[in-house]
Order: sequence, then structure tokens, then C-alpha cells
Amino acid sequence: MNLQSIKKKLIKGFSKTGGRNNTGRITHFNQSKGHKKLYRKIQFKSINQKGIIQSIEYDPNRTAFISLVKLETNKIIYILTPENIKIGDFINLNKSNKQIGNTLILKDINVGTYIHNIELKPNQGGKLIRSAGSYGQLIQHQSKYVKIRLPSNEQRLILNTCYATIGKVSNSNHKNKKLKKAGNNRWRGKKPHVRGVAMNPVDHPHGGGEGKTSGGRCSVSPWSKLTKNKKTQLKPNKLIIIRRYKKK
Repeated sequence: MNLQSIKKKLIKGFSKTGGRNNTGRITHFNQSKGHKKLYRKIQFKSINQKGIIQSIEYDPNRTAFISLVKLETNKIIYILTPENIKIGDFINLNKSNKQIGNTLILKDINVGTYIHNIELKPNQGGKLIRSAGSYGQLIQHQSKYVKIRLPSNEQRLILNTCYATIGKVSNSNHKNKKLKKAGNNRWRGKKPHVRGVAMNPVDHPHGGGEGKTSGGRCSVSPWSKLTKNKKTQLKPNKLIIIRRYKKK
């Protein structure tokens, strides 16, 4: 079969809610469906096969590039592209030497190695560190766990039977990309947002006043609910050694 016809099996339709719930009412404001997209099925799990990189492609649903890989069994899959991987390179998705792009069990990875696409539970598939340019670092081996430093400087323990991919995620220059026009945000599903201080008092608690006045109360929603300084991680987790870094 042609490579293009095989790729069609890895692509499916993908639609967004546009901020509406199942009854059709808007529950998330300033959100639209954005431009039409097709979803690429990515292989996040480890499989015991070797493969060769056929192409490196753009994925509209994620910040990192994706690679089309042809396996030993002639099966075609998509994976996240590691940094410095080129077309024609060979990778091993299980039990191999510690070169960039190979997927290994955590207890077989050396201390200090940069890793990404890390599993939280064995054979669950990669959950951590999948965005463009991000990477973690293995900093300690223990009897049952390994200690990993995440991009947020949070340190946590992960079972050493989980898998991770060697190297950094591709497209590290994504953070330097600038929007050229307002339409770029509309393609991404972001609608224009009106500030509360620019409204009338009848429309928003921040509205009204002579001139520019925005002080006097905490930041709230149009229904007077607090919008900042909420805890994002409510349940304590004994596997998290050091919480993420807080800016002063």
C-alpha cells in the first residue's frame, strides 16, 4: 500500500465544543471552535520494536513536531519527535542503547539523563513532559522509585518500571513564536476578551469609576467569584518531594 493511504488510518476527525455544554449553553466564555483540524493518533506507549523515521511533520493539535515511523513489521505509527532526530534515523521503542529517541525502562536510564514522555503507571503510556522543547532529568535511583526533576522544578518519585524516552522534545523555538495578527488567535479558538474595568458597573464588578480605576478589590468574575490565588493541587501526594517553583 502507498504510504499516504496508510497515513489516513492514523488520522481521524476532531471537533471542539466552542465553550458550550451538552445543552448548547455557553459555559466557557471567550472560546470558539477555531480552525478545522484533524487529529493524529500518537503512539505514547512503549512497544518492543525498532523503527526508522520516515518523515517529520507539523501537528496542529500540539506544540511539538511528530514523526512518522515505519516499524520492523511494516506497521506505521506516529511518535513525538525528539530534538536532533533526522529523517532516516533508527530508533528503538524498547530495550536498547541510551541514544536519543529510544524508549527505555527508567531503572535502565543513567542519572543525569534528559528524558520526556514519562509514564506515571507501568504500560499506561507517556503522560508527563510532552510539549515543545520540554524535558525532565533523572536525578536519583532508589530501590523501587526514581526521582525526576520536571520542567517546573518539581521533584517527584516515579516507579522504576515505567518507561520514558531519551532526549528533549522537539521544536524548542516554539516559545519564541509571535502572533502576526489577531486572526492567529481566532484560528486557535480564542475570541477577543473585554476587560472588566472597561465595562459599566451593571455589567461587571470592576466596571465604572472616573478615569482608569481598577483597585479596591480582588480580581473577580462578572458574578463576583474570586478568580485568582486558588489552589490547583488540592490532594496531597506523597510521591511529590518538592512542589513546583513559586515566583517571588
